[in-house]
Amino acid sequence: MKKLLLSCLTALCLVGCTSAPTPTNKPEEPVNEPEQPTNEPSTTPDTEPEQEAVKKTVCALNQEGVSVETTFEHDGVKVLRQVNTNTIVLSKAGLNKEQIEEAAANANETYSAIAGVTYSYEFKDDDTFVETTTIDFTAASITDLQSAGIVEAGEADYIGIKETLELNNQNGIECKDAE
Repeated sequence: MKKLLLSCLTALCLVGCTSAPTPTNKPEEPVNEPEQPTNEPSTTPDTEPEQEAVKKTVCALNQEGVSVETTFEHDGVKVLRQVNTNTIVLSKAGLNKEQIEEAAANANETYSAIAGVTYSYEFKDDDTFVETTTIDFTAASITDLQSAGIVEAGEADYIGIKETLELNNQNGIECKDAE
């Protein structure tokens, strides 16, 4: 149970990924000279192509008085933002208020020192504890997240959504695209 509690007090399973340049065997193509201006109307649009819309995937786990829900906002490759909400019914989880308060205070101290991470918690009543952790991966440093134990240590440039969802599914956490 303590293992479950500790996993709830940190972010869900996150997998860091690296981007490596793809080597090519193509010879360099010659540089073409710019075309001379003409008086014909341009057929090239003046606007940049739209960025792909942000997608949301929700992962959830309910076990022994603990409910974990994480919403991943991503572009299809990288996780951009994550909101993790854990609800713990102390009597069902075999925990007491003092244990939870100590763990939450430690998490608050750790997370408040990391740019891009916010953490809050409250007791809804004497038996129900709710905590929310939000990570903005566009603002947070992967190195800082690794140091805090939120992301596994190793080389990583970003958090990959595909790999993260696969790891969550392997750990029994159900994930679905949000509508």
